[in-house]
Amino acid sequence: MENYFRTIETMRHGEKKGEELSERGEEQAREKAAELLLEIEAAPPGAVFYIMPSIVGRAKATRNIIESTLEQLVRDKGTEDIVFISVHEVEKIKAAKDDFSKKYVITDIQPSTPLGFKADRPVYSPVYVRIRNLFKGDEELTGMTWAAKADEVGPLREEIQKKFPDVPEEEIDPKKFGEPPEEAALRYLRLMRREVELTEKYFSGHPWKSMYVGHAPAIDFATMAILGKDISIKAIEELGGKLRDFLEPAHFELKNGKIIVKFRDQETEVEKNLDEVIEELKKKSAERKKEWGIN
Repeated sequence: MENYFRTIETMRHGEKKGEELSERGEEQAREKAAELLLEIEAAPPGAVFYIMPSIVGRAKATRNIIESTLEQLVRDKGTEDIVFISVHEVEKIKAAKDDFSKKYVITDIQPSTPLGFKADRPVYSPVYVRIRNLFKGDEELTGMTWAAKADEVGPLREEIQKKFPDVPEEEIDPKKFGEPPEEAALRYLRLMRREVELTEKYFSGHPWKSMYVGHAPAIDFATMAILGKDISIKAIEELGGKLRDFLEPAHFELKNGKIIVKFRDQETEVEKNLDEVIEELKKKSAERKKEWGIN
């Protein structure tokens, strides 16, 4: 099929106020819907799009606003070749499987059960929340602490204690998270792989794009892993010096056993598939566990 594509896009939720979306966050989600409509309109007939949020409320809210705004935009334009199908409408999904005359947006996919897949645990752990609270909600420094290699901890401690002098030095320690950042990245990479498997099962032969709205550093760690980088502060610096901003995307196109990564101002062709990335990351996780002295 002309313009055949298999793409996964990851993004952070919209801007927040407290633990909920701010007014700007809601506006960002509506802006994303308008951008997505242009992308769907440019896609070939038969193309399939869907969005899956993480378990956190503001990620779900971001997804819900994108979907509802997108539906309203399509209604307002009177577009007839874009069809919305709820994931619960099984018969309609079956009918769409062999129909390449329209473009499809699959809606209402829940974070714990995307087309039958159940994640093994929440992404946000109580440990992550405790450390983030120590840093007065600074998710940037929380993620950098988790990612830090042994030789990066000293300079990071100095930076954090300048900003938060009341935080005890011993709390600025990646080991406090209880698991290596590679494990968080692995959970997301396995979810990506499951998305591929199920999308190909339900829409074999269709061009498709899945979008994931996340809330924790795991999607940044997964990006580092796909690019073949060690999860570290150095990798964060190489990718722009900070974790991704609200609704900032990364794109992963799966093509001929390779992954083409588009993130910020970089485009990289990775000579690996998802299975190979996962196997390599498992080894790196084992190395960090050994370094940390955990099983």
